Amino acid sequence: MASKKKGSEVVAALERLLASSYTLYLKTHNFHWNVKGPMFTTLHTLFELEYSELALAALRRSYVDLNGTNLGMIWGPFRNPLRADPRFKEILRDVGLIGYFRASGNWADLCRPLAGGDDFECR
Repeated sequence: MASKKKGSEVVAALERLLASSYTLYLKTHNFHWNVKGPMFTTLHTLFELEYSELALAALRRSYVDLNGTNLGMIWGPFRNPLRADPRFKEILRDVGLIGYFRASGNWADLCRPLAGGDDFECR
């Protein structure tokens, strides 16, 4: 019983960490779109890099580390830029989606296998 309680506490702590990471992602994304002044290009680019890193880390935590079940969220329009990142492909492999796509032949609307190998692309 004590180990079950401890496990629940760990999951709750990880969920709080995930929520905090997502909040930081949203704030960084907001900064990205609201930069003004002479450092616009530099800061705009920096914030874009940061929020992409945060988003990919949150996806991994949510779907791979915490065994998230709402995989439909991974296809949200706000994730479009992330789909070109090789780490996005790793997440899809790690949660078993690519294995499912290949075995069933039913690929998601936003992904497709590439000819001549095991690679695929998502848009």
